Amino acid sequence: MYQAFLKLVSTPMIPLSVFKLPMLLRGVMKRFDVQALWPHDYFSSLYHCYPSEWKSRILPDVGRIRSFWRRMRDHPLLDDHDILSRESWQSLCIPISIHGDGVPVTGIAKSWGKSMEVLSWASMLAHGSTLGTFNFIFGIYQSACSTSFGNNTMREFFLRLAWSLEALYEGEHPHRDWRGRRWPAGSEGDKKKGQPLCGPGAAKFFCLVMVMRGDLEWKFKTLSLRNYNENEQPCNSCRANASNRSWEVFTLDVAYIPTIWSSNSWRIAYPHPGCPLFEKRFISILAVVEDYMHTMPLGIYQYMLGSVLWLLAFVKMPSSPDENVQQISAALRTYWRINTTQGHYQNLKRSMFEGDPNGTPLLKGQAGEIKRIVKALFDVWESWRSRSIVDQQISLMLRKFIVLDDLLDEHCPIEHPTLPRNKQDIFEKSCFDVLSCIQFINAHFARNPVHFEGNAKVLFNVTIKCHSLVHIALLSRKMNPRCGICYAREDYMRYFKKIAQSSVRANNVVSCSNKVTNKIRTALHHSFSGQDWLGR
Repeated sequence: MYQAFLKLVSTPMIPLSVFKLPMLLRGVMKRFDVQALWPHDYFSSLYHCYPSEWKSRILPDVGRIRSFWRRMRDHPLLDDHDILSRESWQSLCIPISIHGDGVPVTGIAKSWGKSMEVLSWASMLAHGSTLGTFNFIFGIYQSACSTSFGNNTMREFFLRLAWSLEALYEGEHPHRDWRGRRWPAGSEGDKKKGQPLCGPGAAKFFCLVMVMRGDLEWKFKTLSLRNYNENEQPCNSCRANASNRSWEVFTLDVAYIPTIWSSNSWRIAYPHPGCPLFEKRFISILAVVEDYMHTMPLGIYQYMLGSVLWLLAFVKMPSSPDENVQQISAALRTYWRINTTQGHYQNLKRSMFEGDPNGTPLLKGQAGEIKRIVKALFDVWESWRSRSIVDQQISLMLRKFIVLDDLLDEHCPIEHPTLPRNKQDIFEKSCFDVLSCIQFINAHFARNPVHFEGNAKVLFNVTIKCHSLVHIALLSRKMNPRCGICYAREDYMRYFKKIAQSSVRANNVVSCSNKVTNKIRTALHHSFSGQDWLGR
């Protein structure tokens, strides 16, 4: 049916690259044809074939380039960067972001489930819907990826992606192929080599990777960066450890702050990075920012709000835990009804935050749901808390959560690539206030553990996400934290998941990945041509 449909539609003008990668299929290593939409080809085709999409997806207004770089002039990524020597870069360079994540496709929450690794990119100057600003690059099943020496799937992919991003940075079609070899005479690459991506006579726009977004697991497993679970240097931004530069200390005079990497110091320390992207001089480790969504709603909030709910249900309120949870859920719904809120929890259950008997409470849910419960939970907590110092600290922590979320909601990264100076002070102080509260509360319950059914609960657990918040706070003086946030990317992943699930039947992991790429390419073409099949 799908093949018959493709015969009826016009050919997409977005270039499709077909190349071979080493992949595992039923445990056997082979080289298979895979497909990708390389950023430099996509960028060029938008400019020439879909000018209205170029304007909405890449550069809505030329004036935004100068405005962006004027506000970003103090960003540490630009220190000694090659771009500073390029003529008119402040009026021609378009900042872009790259996002990577895994998407569960089949057997969700099952041991035999399979996930796809998805990469996309976006202009940091474009403002619009998720589907209207994000640009697909590549998708591959994680189970098909080989890590053997000489046949590393993702390493070979990143070598090609680095080649494409280099062409995007130069603003020209590449002079050589991804291996550095000359193009065959008369080939398409040979005809285009050296030509500006936007064509002869046009402004020579080019792109710089300013932000690489993803969770800690993606940075470790896919980008081959630091393991966030190890004691010796778990952080990609500094040389914090578990001993003399403990990551568990959260003050402005802590020992690891002077060890924060610059682009040059990181390259000296890691002359042979695991990911080929970082072998390119124009891609800096400083582009790998800590993501506010994975740090707060899908990190700190989960542990802190889970512990607050557990205290309310098991300690503060007089009825049985199940009855208390019902009462909390009713109070939350009342708050959301009075203060109109979209995308909140429909019903709160004990299993959603209790955690293991010997473990720590952890609030489950999507990032948006967890974020939207903060104000309502603060209202419930204030009704039941005591006047003890620790309860006051919990109240202050929740209040600061609200301050941080409201401040970021008020400052769109397109209009405010950096926060206003007075808001920078508020944001940084609120981050360190949050961390101070967490340390105090965690220490209190470590000294005075709360037992339930013979088990001591680990409340208000401190994780590496707290250390990530320190880096978010410090960088907030140079760049709006929303520039590195993943909320919209998670929305994009939901769309991708639907397409991937519709491509599974009668396909192996390789052909399924290629079918997904073809479907996205075809849908984009028809959307760009006026037939809105993407549902924007």
